[in-house]
Amino acid sequence: MLFCLFLAFSFQIKHPHSHFEFKGKVLPSVAESLDLVKTAHEQLIYFDLVSWDIAIDRLGEPNLIEIGVNIQDINYHQRTNGPLFGALTKEVLSKVYGHL
Repeated sequence: MLFCLFLAFSFQIKHPHSHFEFKGKVLPSVAESLDLVKTAHEQLIYFDLVSWDIAIDRLGEPNLIEIGVNIQDINYHQRTNGPLFGALTKEVLSKVYGHL
């Protein structure tokens, strides 16, 4: 990881308050976080689109902080990573809105 995005989408090479440098660091437990979310999502029979907030603790274990099932904001995600659903956008919107 080389940078993070901070307020107003400004690129930072180190944390603006703690001065922790991001270069050379690896985000731990990504696969485990995905497994946690997939398992938890199976319990949500009424929700197809969910926002997941996960924290990685000091032992590298993912912990579910909260979920969002209403009025998710994908603008930040799309600004930092590109279109959320990519080639599947039309299919996802059709499922959510029932038509396109």
